[in-house]
Amino acid sequence: MGYADPTDNPSGDNGDIFVGLVVPRSDAVPGVLPLPEPAGQASGHILVRSEISSGEPYTYYWGSGWSKAAVKNLDEWKKVLVQSARSISFPLEISVNRI
Repeated sequence: MGYADPTDNPSGDNGDIFVGLVVPRSDAVPGVLPLPEPAGQASGHILVRSEISSGEPYTYYWGSGWSKAAVKNLDEWKKVLVQSARSISFPLEISVNRI
């Protein structure tokens, strides 16, 4: 799940900040919790719901990017998140055979 957020001075051409979350669980369901009234540019919260037992570890990965750096737009950011999720689900495995 990811979104783009304007920096604190969007009219000053400061670009967009991208925020993302990867939860490697089959029961993870993304959602939006809207605010009763928008507050400035904020209209709600994004969240992920999962069933979890007390004491069970909960693993998630989050990150961010900036449109003035490597990730230029939201479509590119979505590709980064998809590739990250794939890398987490199918990690690189290396075997060494001694001869």
